[in-house]
Amino acid sequence: MTQQQKRILLAWVLLDIAVIVWLGSFIARSVLTPTTETIKPFLGYTPPTPCEQVILDTLPATAHPVINWATQALHIRLEITYRASTPPLESTQMLWTMLDSLNPVVTMGCTLPPSLTLTLVTHGETQTIQHIVRLPGDQVMAWIQGNLTEDTLTAQAIYRQFDDSVKRQPLSTLHGPR
Repeated sequence: MTQQQKRILLAWVLLDIAVIVWLGSFIARSVLTPTTETIKPFLGYTPPTPCEQVILDTLPATAHPVINWATQALHIRLEITYRASTPPLESTQMLWTMLDSLNPVVTMGCTLPPSLTLTLVTHGETQTIQHIVRLPGDQVMAWIQGNLTEDTLTAQAIYRQFDDSVKRQPLSTLHGPR
């Protein structure tokens, strides 16, 4: 091989190395640097708002909280499974826990929508019971701020209890004590 051929070969090797390094750095930058294209939400998922996140942080994660906060309505749903044939009666206390989770939300300045629905689904081994409570948002805010008693708030609630193992027949429509 002549001296001139060796120089041309060396130039090609250096050019190849330069191209490989440039491509490698380009790929490394695009993989290691997230862009809005790579972080696109899937299937229309949007992260929770700060108000929703406070509620999610307050409720037990084991109850699988789901929040749907719209302009006119707020729906909070919990689902709990028990290792008993029927869910215990004390599980309805979780409805008050759901209401209490709104306290820090109102304190941080979030305004509750006009309608509030709390759904608690309790699963036993042979029975599933749904508890649904509907409340006016302004009355819940007044209760949180101490301007309304529990009894007055409870009197304004619409409460339904359904036994899903018996074709969704209402078990009661009574207002339960806290």
